[in-house]
Amino acid sequence: MKKGFALILAAVLIISCENSKSLTQIEKENLIQKLDSLVVQDQIAAGVPSDEDKRSKGVEKAWEDFTIIKDSIFKSNHKEVKSIYEKYGFLGFDKVGEQGAHDFWLLVQHFDFDVEFQEEILKKMKKEVRRKNANPNDYAYLQDRVNVNNGEKQIFGTQVEYKNDMRIYPKIGLIDSVNVDKRRAEYRLEPLIDELNSHMKMMYEMNKEFNPDFPEPNYYK
Repeated sequence: MKKGFALILAAVLIISCENSKSLTQIEKENLIQKLDSLVVQDQIAAGVPSDEDKRSKGVEKAWEDFTIIKDSIFKSNHKEVKSIYEKYGFLGFDKVGEQGAHDFWLLVQHFDFDVEFQEEILKKMKKEVRRKNANPNDYAYLQDRVNVNNGEKQIFGTQVEYKNDMRIYPKIGLIDSVNVDKRRAEYRLEPLIDELNSHMKMMYEMNKEFNPDFPEPNYYK
């Protein structure tokens, strides 16, 4: 019994030491720069085909080629981020600052092909939010992302989709729509209606630029 307890204690101490590993200033700066460079590529992949490609290749071919590039970037970033995580653990404010921690989250957010990894980061992030070492609204977005990827209803309504009635809705739906804004406020998120209207306004302005007849959204009130 004592031997078993000693082994468990040793394992806990090892994990604790790994999680609390202090980084040198150079390591921190290198990590921050690396995350920033990965996010630059991430945002290219998260965008849309260029207008030039649409004109030269046609919309369908442009999207087909862009999807191949997008998948390649996300998978390359995934390999890099997992390697970083295995070496340094969860990257919170203490290791890479607020922007670096946000960049780390953003990259993980787009690894929908590896939900298991997203879930692992989510568990770590929950603890770090309590320690004020991670951004609570980033956590909310990742929680909803994991739920949607698992075919479950959302808690905060951060993952949205555009439907034919010209409105944006939370994907799959909400676990408790009555109290959603109360939960959102706890994680520093604006009321759900405001976020949905903001998405619809952005979608309208993007489409209006290319189609003057694009109808104005049916905003929530």
